[in-house]
Amino acid sequence: MSSLTLDPATVEKLSKLDQHTELRDTQGNIIGFFRPPPRVYEGEIPQMSEEELKRCFADAGRLTTDEVLRRLKESL
Repeated sequence: MSSLTLDPATVEKLSKLDQHTELRDTQGNIIGFFRPPPRVYEGEIPQMSEEELKRCFADAGRLTTDEVLRRLKESL
């Protein structure tokens, strides 16, 4: 991944965004997209949709502690 250092004025504008946003030049052409990081503060419970919660707690791909320990022992 590459990195781009922004001027303070642009940083100020982007830091106020709270959703996925198109970045455009002065002619209106899309030059990219900006997705701000989730704003979760210590002790705060993030708001998640029913679908997101179901996806997080889905059993697909999960292992029990015993299964993890068995796989670790087999890999030695």
